[in-house]
Amino acid sequence: MKNILLMTVSLSSLMMTNAASGAQVVDETASGTTEIEEVVTVGSRRKGRTILETPVPVDVLSGAELSSTGSGDLQDVLQTVSPSFNVSRSPVDDGGTFVRTPTLRGLPGGKTLVLVNGKRVHRSALISLSGEQDNKVGSHAVDLSQFPVAAVKRIEVLRDGASAQYGSDAVAGVINIVLKDQTGASAYAQYGQYYKGDGEDFQFGANVGLPLTDKGYVNVTFEYLNSNATSRGVQSPSAQAVIDAGGPGGIICSGSGHRMGSAEP
Repeated sequence: MKNILLMTVSLSSLMMTNAASGAQVVDETASGTTEIEEVVTVGSRRKGRTILETPVPVDVLSGAELSSTGSGDLQDVLQTVSPSFNVSRSPVDDGGTFVRTPTLRGLPGGKTLVLVNGKRVHRSALISLSGEQDNKVGSHAVDLSQFPVAAVKRIEVLRDGASAQYGSDAVAGVINIVLKDQTGASAYAQYGQYYKGDGEDFQFGANVGLPLTDKGYVNVTFEYLNSNATSRGVQSPSAQAVIDAGGPGGIICSGSGHRMGSAEP
């Protein structure tokens, strides 16, 4: 059984501005109606560019689109909705079983720059020991699973021309996670499992936003995930031979000798 508790706090005040997290531009048309366009600053050195005016393509994934996937892991969510983003499960990769290294455009995870509200995020302390799915041994990436989906307002993904603007650590691209900044409260809960009867999953999340002075806010997100292991592997012949010979059926030799699926700590 895997239990995960995630929490994020987003804070802004009169002395703090958040240009990279996006803004809204209001245009008065000739007919008197108002059009609101979302501003994306990833992929541009200047502020004020709208989605249609960015010099390079930028994928903007809304919070509603992310939450509609039904997964509580942000990496699985991105793999579903974002092109060229992939992440695999390796049940025999030590710490890599839990801190999975993703790839963008088929390049190692250390070549993707991850931002939160336009600020660089530190990488995970885990160094990948496997070369699966285009990740080279020694790849060092950000653990995107540490961000609860309920805290995300939108995600901006830049794939082309990222290294020219952000440096050599953005060869694969840039992922900018924009946290929620609105006031109000919301909550969700969901439960499910696979048809085979394993992988029972329960998750609960809540988001609360409160005003802080006249122009500031504090936004807090809480998310809890309880997930059981899955296995689609078959019994190892060598392990079965030990059991047939009367040997001990310990952790390795009992059940499925080679578990292929999500891990159980």
